[in-house]
Amino acid sequence: MNQTTLGEYTDLENLSKDTMNNLHKIAAILYRPIEKHRFNSLSFMVKQKVKVVNNKVENPFDYYTIEKYDSNKRKDRENLFKDFPAHVLLGALSFFLATAGLYLNHILYLEKKITYRMKMKIQKESLENLSQNIGAGGELYTAFLNPTSYRLPGMKD
Repeated sequence: MNQTTLGEYTDLENLSKDTMNNLHKIAAILYRPIEKHRFNSLSFMVKQKVKVVNNKVENPFDYYTIEKYDSNKRKDRENLFKDFPAHVLLGALSFFLATAGLYLNHILYLEKKITYRMKMKIQKESLENLSQNIGAGGELYTAFLNPTSYRLPGMKD
């Protein structure tokens, strides 16, 4: 969320005004190709295993980069998402909303609208809920070198 560009944010805001008709366009923004990753690095695997033992998850955002947002590419790709599994997209939307909530919680604290104790309590509850939403599969997903994916007709490797 903290790396969202103005173009992404603006397009998401505008498309969210009519979510039912624009869900495939929203998916094309959220599901961009990973350009490079380090999930198979020894560093990630060790840190991830240690954190899982402690009921935590290594921050995956430090280990991959996605394609920069380009509205023209999004428009070229959006029709491919019309057949995208709804449960996968809704899970992603839930994840993004939960993480956005964490940023809002931090802003409330910085604006002195909540105490540090309240911030930490809300943060803990949010992370626990997020963890329950992604389930125990979070460890499996981040440690799995060849994650299961849905191959849409017309998608290139």
